[in-house]
Amino acid sequence: MVFAERPGLLLTSLSFLVFGAVILGPALQHLTWRTAVCAVLSLTVVRMMPVALVLIGAGLRPVSIAYIGWFGPCGLA
Repeated sequence: MVFAERPGLLLTSLSFLVFGAVILGPALQHLTWRTAVCAVLSLTVVRMMPVALVLIGAGLRPVSIAYIGWFGPCGLA
């Protein structure tokens, strides 16, 4: 099972690398400041807000909520 899992993870990582490399060049040609601001907001505020809303009633300090929002679920989680 471990042997089959490692090549699968390697192929997943390789597919993300190839897809990113193919898309990056054409995407950067159309990059505007609005697109960059939207990307930054999506990777920070928009990603952290649902986590913060869920944790409001948990009794955690705001610093803990910010930490969980930043390092919590992201990517393919």
